[in-house]
Parts: sequence; structure tokens; C-alpha cells
Amino acid sequence: MKLGFWMQDSSTTNKYSPLQFFNAYFNTPPNPAFLEMMIVGTKSSGYYWINQMRTWMDQLAALADSYPNIEIACMIGWDDLSDSNGWAAYQNFANMAKNHPSISILGMEGEYWTGATPTQWQQAHNISVNAGKKFISYYHPPSPYQEIWHTNFPGGNALGDFEALLDHTGSLIVGISNGYYYAYVFPDNTPLPINPTTRVYGHGWSQDVVNKAINHAVSSPYINRQYVSLCAGFSTVDFTGVSGLTTNCLWDNSVLRSWITSNPNYATHFQLGIGGRVYTFSITAVPTNGNVIVDGINKGSTPVQVILGHGSHTIVLGT
Repeated sequence: MKLGFWMQDSSTTNKYSPLQFFNAYFNTPPNPAFLEMMIVGTKSSGYYWINQMRTWMDQLAALADSYPNIEIACMIGWDDLSDSNGWAAYQNFANMAKNHPSISILGMEGEYWTGATPTQWQQAHNISVNAGKKFISYYHPPSPYQEIWHTNFPGGNALGDFEALLDHTGSLIVGISNGYYYAYVFPDNTPLPINPTTRVYGHGWSQDVVNKAINHAVSSPYINRQYVSLCAGFSTVDFTGVSGLTTNCLWDNSVLRSWITSNPNYATHFQLGIGGRVYTFSITAVPTNGNVIVDGINKGSTPVQVILGHGSHTIVLGT
């Protein structure tokens, strides 16, 4: 399993250089092995953020590529799916990602894709797969596409959400993110409801919330919790982050990060992005002529060297 944070483009690039972000995010305990980044653009802006983030992510991934446990998921969205310029921005992003093994997932930010046709979903899928990436999306893609599912617990919009949703699974769900990308009082020491089906609204992050996110993930089937993202959002008060910068981004908060590190299930069930165990072995032959597929990625024909982080992996020979 891999844990990380859910975040959006502008709140990152407006505050951190790629190097500052890499050192604070990946190279500081709890050394997350996963990053789920939302990258969205609008026609009126000329898809500014997709193009801006292409350069920023190129530099970040160049730093992450040396660490085989790190996986970055880029979820792309734009507001006019009929505009060829939006598709061109996505294709250019995929061309960049193709050069970086650390960007392992290239999918859709589904909130911008609610009106997409089956043909458009297939087109996006093809662009990602042709770049050698797993096509896993955020926020309710249609079948047969995989997703990282989301619950707003413990924050949420006007409807709120409840703890029991941390156990939600489905045949196409490979991960979960929880939280609401908003500013809350931190830490929020208000007790959570004892009943996990009681709806919660406007609750911020606490050690109890972090423990629930981790412990529920560990108790769920691995196939549905390969990726776990904390959508921690922001504090209402600025602080000095582990990056050394003045910020309100809670992924950069030393207290919240220490809650992850101190959870016993994190140490025993989750891979580290940096400092974790890595296994290397070689495959020199396959039963039939063909390629070697590792975790859905075509590694080419033999001989190949395969580098695997700690955890469960799928290797298909001779396809």
C-alpha cells in the first residue's frame, strides 16, 4: 500500500519550487510513496495550469525517478472537452510524463469530465496508455475504468460525509482519498461521532481522523486500497512547514505528518517513498515470445531488470 496527499495544482506551484516540494514531501518523514495531484485548465485561460504544471511536474518527477517506490498520479481536467487545444494540452502533458517512471498514473479529474462521452473517455485512456501510464482516474469514471474513490469525511460541503464511507469498495476501485480541500481549524479536537454512520460536517484534521483513515484502509481489501490519499487541505492559521516556508498547506505540517509516522499500521503496511525496502531481480526468458508486464506497465522483451518496492506486484510473462 502507498499513502500520500491529495492536492491541487495552484496551491502547490504558487508556494513551492519542485525541489522545495520534493524535499519536504517525499524526503521528510513519513516519506510518502504516493502523490495525487489534480491539474485542471480552462479554455479562457488557454489551459494555463495544465501547461504550467507540465513544466513543474517535469522537474519534480526528474527528482523522484531515482526512487522506484514513489508513484505520482496526475489527474487532468479541462472545461471544454470539444476543444482540440485542451486535448493538445493533455497530449503534451502525456508526452512529458512518458519520460518519467515516477509518474505512473495519468488519469482524469472526473469533476471536469461529468459530461464526457464514451468516445472521449476512450481517447483519454489511449493517450495515457500509449505514454506507458496506468489510466486511473479521480471521481467516478464510467466502467470499465479504474478510480481512486473519494469521500469528504471528515470535512465536506453542505452535505457532509461519514466515517463508514472509509470502508467503501468496488470492483474498479484501487484506492481512496478522504477529506475536503478547504481551510479548517487545526488541529480540530472536537470528538468525532461514535457511530460511524453519523454524518459529519466541517470537521478538521486530528490524530483521530488520521488514524481512522489509515486503520480503515488496512482493514479493507488490498486490491481496493493500493493507494490512500489524505485530502488534508489547509489550516486557518499559517505555520512554518517542514519545508521551512510559511504556509497553511497541511501536508507540510510537522504535527500532522508525525501522526502518520506514529501509527503502527503505517509502519507495517505502507511502503516508504524514500528509505523503504527495494527488491531487484532479472528476468532473462519467458515461456513464449513476448513482453514482460509488471504492474500493468510493459517493460519490453527480455532480458529485463525489474525493480520492485515492498508490497504486492503482478508480473505477466510472454504476453
